[in-house]
Amino acid sequence: MSNMQFFTDVLKTLWFDRLTVQRLTQTIDSVTGVTETETWSDIITNIDCRISYAMSDNPTVPYTANEVDRQLKFFTYYNIDIQAGDRCIVTRVDRDGITAIRTYQGLVGESNLYRGHKEILLHNVEYITEGNL
Repeated sequence: MSNMQFFTDVLKTLWFDRLTVQRLTQTIDSVTGVTETETWSDIITNIDCRISYAMSDNPTVPYTANEVDRQLKFFTYYNIDIQAGDRCIVTRVDRDGITAIRTYQGLVGESNLYRGHKEILLHNVEYITEGNL
């Protein structure tokens, strides 16, 4: 077992959330050769990940309530084909491993590769749905 795989095996025991990766694909007219449409196509569906909410305070005026800036990032397998510009749909799953709590989507910038996993910060995050709590 490779060193990277060992770390992945340990980390994935903590990954209960779900990930789908979409990439823009072009439809080209066979007669004219002109690109007709671009659509999002699933390239990876329903794999393990772990959502993390990175937070930082953004105080505006002393002695007032701080505005909290929440960024969404997730961790997943180091060998997953995720490229800058892909759209990721991540679902926070309850402890039962089945019940969806919240679903977000966002665009991928550059991913950070670590020993055993990738860490990806989402940009332009949109809140899609909320499950039954």
